[in-house]
Amino acid sequence: MSSPDSKAPDILSELNPGQRAAVTAPDGPVLVLAGAGALLGLVGAQVGVRVLLSLAPVSLPRAESIQLDGAVLAVVAGVSLLTGILFGLAPVLQLAADIQGGLRSGGASTTTNKGGRRLRASFAVAQMALALMLLVGGGLLIQSFVRLSNVDPGFDSENVVFASIILPPGYESREQQQAFFSSVLERVESSVPGLEAAGLATNPPMSGDSWRSRIGVDGFTPPSDFPMTMDYSHVSADYFKAIGMELVAGRGFTPRDRAGAGSVIVVNESFARQFWSDGNAIGGRLKMGRSANSPGPWYTVIGVVNDVKQHGLAETGIPETYLSFRQVPSDQMSVVVRSTAGFAAVAGALQRAVWDVDPNIPTDVNSMRGRIAGTIAAPRFYTLLLSSFAAVALILASVGIYGTMAYTVGERTQEMGVRIALGAATTSVLKLVVRQGMTLAVVGAGVGVAGAIGTTRLLESMLFGVEALDVTAFLSAVALLLGVALLACYLPARRATRIDPMNALRAE
Repeated sequence: MSSPDSKAPDILSELNPGQRAAVTAPDGPVLVLAGAGALLGLVGAQVGVRVLLSLAPVSLPRAESIQLDGAVLAVVAGVSLLTGILFGLAPVLQLAADIQGGLRSGGASTTTNKGGRRLRASFAVAQMALALMLLVGGGLLIQSFVRLSNVDPGFDSENVVFASIILPPGYESREQQQAFFSSVLERVESSVPGLEAAGLATNPPMSGDSWRSRIGVDGFTPPSDFPMTMDYSHVSADYFKAIGMELVAGRGFTPRDRAGAGSVIVVNESFARQFWSDGNAIGGRLKMGRSANSPGPWYTVIGVVNDVKQHGLAETGIPETYLSFRQVPSDQMSVVVRSTAGFAAVAGALQRAVWDVDPNIPTDVNSMRGRIAGTIAAPRFYTLLLSSFAAVALILASVGIYGTMAYTVGERTQEMGVRIALGAATTSVLKLVVRQGMTLAVVGAGVGVAGAIGTTRLLESMLFGVEALDVTAFLSAVALLLGVALLACYLPARRATRIDPMNALRAE
């Protein structure tokens, strides 16, 4: 009996030229492919980073430092080299094991060992599972973002433009503040094209400002730890009309609500419900301070307006109050304008109205729709980011299962040729291949669902109006994944049905 070493030439003689080249120079073509893939990935990454940064919210920390630097390039080169070596050697080692197994069994052909099949199946299952987890997360964020975008802010933001103004030193007295903003408002009302309404407010919705005070409410005894506070804004008479709010009860401010007249206040519905059991706040009184015994005037409630989303679309009803600008001026206000003219024309008219009164006052002009869009910039960015990862994972998973099934069809060519030669219908061959591939997909989906149940809870703080275990998101992700997997399995299966039995048997 000859030694194993004496069979080495016989083993090489069993290989075709392509297999012999793979054994003698295993890593060359694989390293070229790995390098080409790395270069293509770097190009895609550079484009992706630029696109994502262009959509990133202003509040994203250290966004300017996100770039493809030398460290990233070194990691990519190392991973590509290691991947090329590992995945170049693995098929060679498997091929050698198959040939030796075939010679020992006396067979004339080689077949893939079970370990190799299990390894490929495991990779396909892992890809499907990870893809499903990302798809579920992306689906949850998409649902959340859509619902957040459709929230009613409580006011009509269409055609609303506002200019934020902070008075510099020289406007310390209330008389100076009131005179300046009253003059600006008069010029706005006479010069802005397409004007429907104009008003003043210290902190209009989505402005990012919040003014708060402790209060005492006449006849209300707070329970322990009850927050006796209110958020408030100084507004002019036509502000509610300009911003598009609704007067629910009572009246709004009028020119008669000025300094020296009785102190009045308008509250929102949440405030009325919080401090008056029947919600009827008209005629009620409150005082700004630590208690009803604090110094200062009593404010009488003259009107109730609807709740608005003051700081963001995701917030719940917050008690808000409104003071008359003519009674309590401020050195920081926004001129709010509702106009049918375009943004550029309105913004220019607003700036001219301010500079006509004082050319040294800077103004910051924004559209209300743009400001609302800015409040949801972060959710939009996170949704886009995770959805992009999910899309890439889905593509990789489909390519993985397609490659697995294509390789399976290739190695079972003779078997399928024999089946067809013995009279098996092409549909049965088709079902055989599809069933094998979909089994992997279903197992991967099951593992992915289990993983997503745990990982989606990490997204709870980023979701609005959607549960982390939302059934629709899970079912949609599973359906999409299995649909793509079915297509990826069908293409190799269709190729299997076209195998010529005679060519397959001749190769055998």
